[in-house]
Amino acid sequence: MPQPPHVLAPHELIDPDHLAAYQAYKRNSTGELRDVDLQLPVDVLWFHRFQSNFMELEDTHIDAYLKILRKRQRAFPTVYGPRINILDSQFYSWLSNYWDRKMGNGSDRPRTGWSLQKQNWSNEDLTVVRGQLQLGNLPWHNVDSVLIPCNLGRTHWALASIDLTAGNIYLFDPYRQEVPFSHRKIQLACLRYFVPSMLHAVNFHNHRRKGDRTYSKTTRAFTFYYVSADRVPQQATGGNCGPHTLKLTEYLAANRDTFDWSENDMTTI
Repeated sequence: MPQPPHVLAPHELIDPDHLAAYQAYKRNSTGELRDVDLQLPVDVLWFHRFQSNFMELEDTHIDAYLKILRKRQRAFPTVYGPRINILDSQFYSWLSNYWDRKMGNGSDRPRTGWSLQKQNWSNEDLTVVRGQLQLGNLPWHNVDSVLIPCNLGRTHWALASIDLTAGNIYLFDPYRQEVPFSHRKIQLACLRYFVPSMLHAVNFHNHRRKGDRTYSKTTRAFTFYYVSADRVPQQATGGNCGPHTLKLTEYLAANRDTFDWSENDMTTI
């Protein structure tokens, strides 16, 4: 009989045989590739980047780990919030590039005359908010918040949390102390304006369950908040923004709002 699929338990011990095979693989310089469950074969360097405090993580590192989190979310619904969507890195990258093409003004607001209500989104554009991804993505009218890793300026990872019940966006930034609010507001403009526009296009308010709290039906841009650096663990080296962002995603997905790690824990994390 076929063996049942392994159910991931977050705190279980690592199988020593699996660990030995992984360590042997990392010593292999023959060019062998491995599948990281993203329809993408990766080489040994991919794993070394994931374990270095000085090398920045690529989008495939972020997405591979977030796919594990979505699996945990399904397997442990009492630990991870059932009304929280965890997106991969592609959503923000696509929306940011679209903002640059559509607006092209380097501003924190759209060009004159643009309307949230009249933006023409295609069916493909609306796939994510309709919850049509293969794993772990619910229709947005069935969730209260959405966690989105953002590659800001194509050089820095941070986490945006969208509160759909209030129409707010909170940015958890591991490099908060060095970057002004006005700069991040420009980088998050694509979420502030395009997300409510996409929700309008799929009749978000009409599909919300009776009794669900939601923001005003008047279509407006979401409000942006920059979470205090005193609350968000801050990086000390250039390559650690990615792991901090992943850890923030894990905690928020588990409804934990106190972040009890620091830069000193990065090697273990």
